[in-house]
Amino acid sequence: MARELARQRAAHAWCTPETEHIEMDVILGEAFADILEEECSKPRLGCATTREILEELTARTEVNGQLDYKTIDR
Repeated sequence: MARELARQRAAHAWCTPETEHIEMDVILGEAFADILEEECSKPRLGCATTREILEELTARTEVNGQLDYKTIDR
C-alpha cells in the first residue's frame, strides 16, 4: 500500500498547471516514489506534540507486547 501511494504522489508532479505539458518519465517517477516511500516510512516524532509521542509509544507497546512493531510496513 505504501508503494502505490508513493507512486501516486510522485505522479502528481506531472499534474500541476506548470508541469502538465511535460511527458511523464516512468523511470524518474519510480525514483521519486522510492524517495517518497523511504521518507514517508520514517517516524515523524520530531514534529509531534508530547501527547502524540505518548499515544504512539502506547500504541506500539500495546500491540501484542512486540517492541519491534512498526506502524508502516516497508
